[in-house]
Amino acid sequence: MGFFESLLKENGTGFFVGNDITLADIILYDIATGFLKATFEAIYNFPLVKKLVDTVGDNERIKKYVSNRK
Repeated sequence: MGFFESLLKENGTGFFVGNDITLADIILYDIATGFLKATFEAIYNFPLVKKLVDTVGDNERIKKYVSNRK
C-alpha cells in the first residue's frame, strides 16, 4: 500500500492518473474492498489510499454496480 500511497501523493489530485476516477482507481478499490477486505483496517495507515477508496466507493455508478453485484 505504501507504493500506492506514494503514487497518489505524487499525482496530487487524489487519483492515480488525472483528476477523475480511472480504471486504476477502481482496481485498487476492488482489491481493498474485495481481496483485502479481511485486512481492510490496514488501509487506515495510508490516508491517501483510504481517501481514494472512500471516493471511489461514494461514486453513484460504483455504488449501483456494487449493490447489483451482491
